[in-house]
Amino acid sequence: MNKESKERKEDIITEAYKKLFHALERGGFSSIAEVGYELFGMPIIIVNAELKKLAQFPDKAIGDPIWDEYLDEHEMTPQMTWQLLEDSIISESESSDMPVWFDRSLVKDIPRLVGNIKIDGVVEGYVGVLFPNREYTEVHVMLLQLVCQAVRIEMQKNFHHRSSRNAIIMAFISDLFQGRVKTQKEFSGWTESLRLTLSPRYCVVVTAGDRNKTTLHYVKNIVDETEPTMYAAVIEDRLYILVTKLKDKITPKDFIKTRVKQIDYLLTMYKLESGVSNIFDDLSTIQTYKYQAEQALIVGRKCKPEDNIFIYNDFVLENIMSNVRDNIDSLSYIHPAIGILQNYDNKNGTEYLKTLKIYITSMCRHSTTIAKLHIHRNTLLYRLKKIEELTETSLDDDRLCALLLCNFYLLDNKS
Repeated sequence: MNKESKERKEDIITEAYKKLFHALERGGFSSIAEVGYELFGMPIIIVNAELKKLAQFPDKAIGDPIWDEYLDEHEMTPQMTWQLLEDSIISESESSDMPVWFDRSLVKDIPRLVGNIKIDGVVEGYVGVLFPNREYTEVHVMLLQLVCQAVRIEMQKNFHHRSSRNAIIMAFISDLFQGRVKTQKEFSGWTESLRLTLSPRYCVVVTAGDRNKTTLHYVKNIVDETEPTMYAAVIEDRLYILVTKLKDKITPKDFIKTRVKQIDYLLTMYKLESGVSNIFDDLSTIQTYKYQAEQALIVGRKCKPEDNIFIYNDFVLENIMSNVRDNIDSLSYIHPAIGILQNYDNKNGTEYLKTLKIYITSMCRHSTTIAKLHIHRNTLLYRLKKIEELTETSLDDDRLCALLLCNFYLLDNKS
């Protein structure tokens, strides 16, 4: 770069600083957008983390699907958002420290430079500059960085949802989930100072996914804005939600139908899953229900990967069995009868192990076993007697049947 072009670049940046400073003095995202349009000579749009429009200039259609949608509505359609997620445009924008050039997916006809606005390490918005002529320079990148800085300053001035009181509430909810509020005195001190009423009944929801943390903050913001009886905190790579004021006779399944389903579209759109605890009345026991929601999420993903909402009660047995499998050698808990019958069946082409499994998992009901195996009652009685002879056991032994039932559940889910 020669001296003249370097000086010219410095002049452009210096002038941009001045204009953006005056825009901040006037205040408002629209002022920044108008200055941005003046700097670039191209359409510019500012949106928040929920992809809702904060400012757009100029106010006219240009034949771009996203731009023109924002003229009529303050947000993109869910289908557009989904497409940008699927094509990794949002994730690339979130993860980059520099403005990113996009010329694919919904923006292939009119490419754009997109810069993110981070506050405390969390993406709170984006600035996009559209390039109908499909060309950009290093100066454009530098100018967009300046515009993003101005937007960040404006956001910090205007973020009402980041008021000091709400920040303290968020800190309290985070401490509550992490077990730092340990006594009733500490709990009362927090709630009284915040004038916060956390009325029973309660439920814990834990949400996670394969996208980055910014997505969880986005969902958290929606919960904060739309659900006054829910309190959320992002802790590490999960979103924890405390649900309050549930009706007395509500069940977890009812709660899913009436409340969680309202954000089901978010879970689907952002490829997130949620674990839901049992309902409880004493917040001092929240760690138990936090565990339930976490385990529902972990076990539910393995057992029913096609779903995205998992109720702990539906996975209690699998949770117990997974802990046994993870901590005890299978040789220590599998009854010898299973190995004996398996070897006998392999040598003789019989189905004694299958018969025993269906009989035990049918809770030793003859009629159910007969129906599942499609055999005659006398055939079942013969097989059961033969099983007892081969294994030198009695199927009248309740403890043996209980152990075999556990064994078959463990073996069915063994990875």
